[in-house]
Amino acid sequence: MTGRRPFVIGFKRSRQFLPVRVRAEKQNSHGARVAKMMVWDGAYITAQALTQAYILREFSLSASPSGRLNITFLPSSIHNGSYAFINGIEVIPTPDLFTPATMVGFTDQLVDVESSAFQTMFRLNVGGQYIPPNNDSGLSRTWFDDSPYMFGAAVGVQAAADKNIKIQFPTETPAYIAPMDVYSTYKSMGPDSKINQNYNLTWVFPADANFTYIVRLHFCELQMTKINQRVFDIYINNQTAQAAADVIAWAGSKGVPVYKDYAIQVEDLPGDEEITVALHPSVSVKPEFYDGILNGLEIFKMSDNAGNLAGPNPVPSPLMIKVETFREPVRDTSKFNQKAQVIGGAAGGAAAFGLMAAICIAAYQRKRRESGGDSSISGWLPLYGNSQTCSKSTISGKSCASSHLSTMAASLCRHFSLSEIKHGTKNFDESQENPNGVKMEDMDDRRTNSLSPVFEHEADMGIHGAEIESIEENSSVVFSQLTHPQGR
Repeated sequence: MTGRRPFVIGFKRSRQFLPVRVRAEKQNSHGARVAKMMVWDGAYITAQALTQAYILREFSLSASPSGRLNITFLPSSIHNGSYAFINGIEVIPTPDLFTPATMVGFTDQLVDVESSAFQTMFRLNVGGQYIPPNNDSGLSRTWFDDSPYMFGAAVGVQAAADKNIKIQFPTETPAYIAPMDVYSTYKSMGPDSKINQNYNLTWVFPADANFTYIVRLHFCELQMTKINQRVFDIYINNQTAQAAADVIAWAGSKGVPVYKDYAIQVEDLPGDEEITVALHPSVSVKPEFYDGILNGLEIFKMSDNAGNLAGPNPVPSPLMIKVETFREPVRDTSKFNQKAQVIGGAAGGAAAFGLMAAICIAAYQRKRRESGGDSSISGWLPLYGNSQTCSKSTISGKSCASSHLSTMAASLCRHFSLSEIKHGTKNFDESQENPNGVKMEDMDDRRTNSLSPVFEHEADMGIHGAEIESIEENSSVVFSQLTHPQGR
């Protein structure tokens, strides 16, 4: 939208929740999209500083006498070429959720909130988990975990209600004020009274200066049953908001929810642009347990006298600014795509060539192993070092191979002494025939040829080959026996 465009909604005369959603996007090198929606300016800058893809803001508007809600989108007048935009709007009629709150630091002063507009700044499920809008108590609110806002190393102790405890809302506390999950979990200071007296359980929140805030605290005692068992002080911005807070005294019994509203003014002074909430045991009243408890927390920003809720845009961190400054400019996508196609084609061709080469080499190596495999195992295996053996096989003919004896091959060999050979052959009696078909006369003729194996094959079955290596007097010989495959 480049002009003034009103968006009109009719509704009953009651307070309205107005969740507004904006998806922040950066335009181009000429500038950023800037939006001003009743309360804030610079959607993209805000989303960038918060490192969020979109911005969700929730407002509570007082009832209009005319029963009409006018929402106007107006482009910023200080940025040339800017325009207003919006992604989604919800309008939810609600009961009156706000009552006059006590101003912190002025116990006798109440802040009138009936005619004011509010912006929800924080809504936390203390001691519990994230609660989505569909699990809220009918008002589609979102409750977040409180852990990111804890101050210091003392983060308290989380606990939940026992199954035997039934939470019951009193007549003066409506059930829609907060979901049951908020009151069934809590965070306390811990069981050690001495440690609790020496620290504060503290939460810290950023805030816009020159605004009044309503801090709503939710309580539900799930352990204590008597007054003065757990009593604590509540501090907001280092000022006493509530002295000697006793949840049982407020609620009357265990498992009964209550909430308290406190107003705090945030001044425009150095170090004041934050809101701190702290709990500390009330030592002066001497309770049974020196401890504090909190179940839920909400912070609302009130509109000023001019009906304004707009605060300054959050400032991106110096590191983020540095990254944005040195970020690589956007390149021409057409040229980049052409280069990518050329590089991709070259890489694909090289990969295909490499794959074919690997397949050819593997096939060649396999063929070599298959062609020489039978002849290499048909002869005797050498025992020591590298040696060359040649054999003549009926399957692959004559072949030679040079190899080193493996551990497995060595385990198949055995040393025979000359006396053992003579005893086994009856002193080389030529009348004795080898049962495997090798005659001893043939072995005697060839015993001086240490590297010539002798093979005799029968027609229908494989036989064993044998080799005698360096048979001499007073020496050792090596025998190895391998079985040839049957048939041809």
